[in-house]
Amino acid sequence: MKNETAAARRMPRRLAAAAGILLAVLLALFAASMLGDPLSRTYSVRHAVDYANETWPGQDFRAEEVQFTPGWCYQVTVQSSASRDTRFNVWVNFGVVTSTDYDTAVASLYNTRARVDAALSADVRAAMEAAGFAPFGATDFVLSYGAEGQGTPAQQGFTLDMPYDRAAMPMAVNLELFGFDNQPRRELGEQVLRDAKAAMEAAGIRIDSYSVDIYDAHAPYQKDGAGNTWSSGRVPADQIS
Repeated sequence: MKNETAAARRMPRRLAAAAGILLAVLLALFAASMLGDPLSRTYSVRHAVDYANETWPGQDFRAEEVQFTPGWCYQVTVQSSASRDTRFNVWVNFGVVTSTDYDTAVASLYNTRARVDAALSADVRAAMEAAGFAPFGATDFVLSYGAEGQGTPAQQGFTLDMPYDRAAMPMAVNLELFGFDNQPRRELGEQVLRDAKAAMEAAGIRIDSYSVDIYDAHAPYQKDGAGNTWSSGRVPADQIS
């Protein structure tokens, strides 16, 4: 009877201890799922790199960035050692690769266009600063590539890992300038075209065509109104003098 009584007394304590351990484990798992943990992170990174190397052999991928989303979801950015533009994300959820953005980032050449556009944009801005070109105080610009209406990087003439040469881009480059003035007018627009062309030529940057849009400074939120905007349209560089 004494043994039975002692065992009966120990049973609740054992159950309480087991419940405490189970609760601690569950809390640890919950915290890991919300914050991440070294083991799942390491596994996910290795799995993402292995998946990339197996799917696209000969690239010798390495992990460059890792982002965590609650629920043991990791976004691993992998970079090829053989191709500077072959860089994309691999999503690993619960230890399984669920998707990548290889088709968009690499195959569709958006990485290439982003790299080349960043380099050329930096050169254009530096050329403007060197020439003191700021007709609107703070001149905004964008670059577009290829013929009008061509949307994808491949249609615009980009190729994977293409070299960057500001003096000899393999596709047509258009420099689009934007600004505000109290009185949008042709004379100002044509002067902007001439000054922009001179600044680019002085810096050795080949631009095939230019365009200028001047908006009324008194009506900045009515850019689509024909009465308060002067637009040059796309003008070939050889027609600007």
